[in-house]
Amino acid sequence: MPRKMLELIAGFHLPPLALSERGEPVRNCTEWKERRKEILGLLQREMYGTTPSPCPVAGSVLKEDDMAYSGKAVERFLEIHLAAPGGNVSFPATLVIPKKRPVRGIFVNIAFMVAGMDGFRYCPVCPIEEIIDEGFAIAMYDYLDVAGDDDDFNKGLAGVFPRKEDTGWGKLGIWAYSMSRVADYLRTLDVFKAVPFAAAGFSRLGKAALWCGAQDEGFDFVIPFGSGTGGAGFTRRNRKESMEELLRRNWFWFCGNFRRYATDAGTLPFDQHFVIAACAPRKFLTLIAEDDIWADVENEYLSCVAASEGYRLSGARGFIAPDSIPRADAFFPEGDIAMGLRRGTHFLSRADWRLAMDYIGRTGKARPSGRSGMSRGGKNLRIF
Repeated sequence: MPRKMLELIAGFHLPPLALSERGEPVRNCTEWKERRKEILGLLQREMYGTTPSPCPVAGSVLKEDDMAYSGKAVERFLEIHLAAPGGNVSFPATLVIPKKRPVRGIFVNIAFMVAGMDGFRYCPVCPIEEIIDEGFAIAMYDYLDVAGDDDDFNKGLAGVFPRKEDTGWGKLGIWAYSMSRVADYLRTLDVFKAVPFAAAGFSRLGKAALWCGAQDEGFDFVIPFGSGTGGAGFTRRNRKESMEELLRRNWFWFCGNFRRYATDAGTLPFDQHFVIAACAPRKFLTLIAEDDIWADVENEYLSCVAASEGYRLSGARGFIAPDSIPRADAFFPEGDIAMGLRRGTHFLSRADWRLAMDYIGRTGKARPSGRSGMSRGGKNLRIF
């Protein structure tokens, strides 16, 4: 029976995950489904803001190259069109589909992109050729084409939905919503009819990918890279970036109510393991770097342990890992909650992408590549 990590978690004085709003214990999968609805409602009211209902979405192909990447893939430059209550809005996206069949999965990757010489956008930190060589497709788009990273809620997707100051969605909610709409369009394409979908993003966009995956059960995998505070790690007692620091710079990422907790994260009626647990029973993988100045490795590890309670109640496996804080390089892919810890700092690396593809390959839909360079598991694993 694991004890060290649970003892550490007890010191955080976390709100109970498996206790309903009526004060009743959650004991089985049916009750967990109701508890998950409560958790999502709580997170919308107190952190991310209210998520609007899905709006109609369509896509148009602006340009297509059927011999991309030395003939190994089809690359399409798209315009994604949303019919929102306040008007129509659109943004560009890039879709790369490997010719290798079957397609093993597709990443919906909200990203930091740059304009190429041809005017179309490209992602400089995405190893696309490696991804297609492993049989994965990827849809990428720039988060700033959806909504600006500032306090302006009048432009882009932010400007076509009504918004209340206290519970209206922040920018993380808007970016997360866009990921679901991109996935809605992709599911209309025959090539993705029976393909697992993964929500992926790095840094602030890792936070958005996590919130997207927590809400949208159409994603089979939720994969935040380097998500830090407000992402996969506990907000309480965060040694890298406090909530006060986060909100001082980026308060517009969240709803107005979240600012009430800025100086005392201990009064939050939840912590980030609630968000991870809302992904259950679907698979969750967090990827983090040992020397990331924005991400607390211990907090993130413990958050995965604490979220396991929700996974068990959903009928899934929780986090299977040592009963101690790991050091780089380590990869714990055995559970439905998984974690990869590498050396290095805050950047999105090829190693991160390899672990993500490896984890998806472990579902039985395809064989893992086995080339990530990380140690896997070990003899002293515990099921949390």
